[in-house]
Amino acid sequence: MKIVTAHQIEHLGWLGLLDKFSKADLIVLCDSMQFKKNYYENRNKIRTQDDWQWLSVHVEAKNHKPMKEIKINNEPHWNKKYLKSIIQNYKKSTYFNTYYPKLEEIINKNNLYLIDLNTKLLYQIMDWFGIKKEICFLSKLNINPNFKSTDLLVEIAKKTNADIFLAGPSGKDYIEQYKFEKASIEVKFHEFIHPIYKQQYEPFIPNMSAIDYLFNCGGKID
Repeated sequence: MKIVTAHQIEHLGWLGLLDKFSKADLIVLCDSMQFKKNYYENRNKIRTQDDWQWLSVHVEAKNHKPMKEIKINNEPHWNKKYLKSIIQNYKKSTYFNTYYPKLEEIINKNNLYLIDLNTKLLYQIMDWFGIKKEICFLSKLNINPNFKSTDLLVEIAKKTNADIFLAGPSGKDYIEQYKFEKASIEVKFHEFIHPIYKQQYEPFIPNMSAIDYLFNCGGKID
């Protein structure tokens, strides 16, 4: 039984996304879908002493286009502020010295496109968590660009020979399951119970970026 899932290419990701990826045989990264500025494609959350804050990558102003075409705006030296925020909030964490050097290396590469930065980070973070899966890009599946919503997901499942399509929990609100049934493909909705782990500050705040867990607990999720 081949399980396939699809998702936008988020920046850094979070534990729920990594758990979803770990349960699939093939991950389709949606590089040709519309970029959503100030969603999770160019930013994510980190824990701070007072609460949490966004960790953001500056992107070009004209960004109403597919994710794969979005360029990083390197002129304001966003990476210096970005890394400074990480150091300030995690330098005393247990595993900071284990993961920070490689993270810093990736951030300082001055990637031209956001997709290049995000995929490098995703591959590295998945490796740190021991998640080894086949990955492909939506743009390589040659799917008719007119397909949207459930029709697009069904086509992704067909093109990748999926027996099961693993959707996010929010898919229950919009996926037309009968279309999958018609294609003889089963739909399952990912369920995730967020673990409570020791952060540097209390009280515990869930749904931080994956690096929050890495710096505090390492790559193994108990």
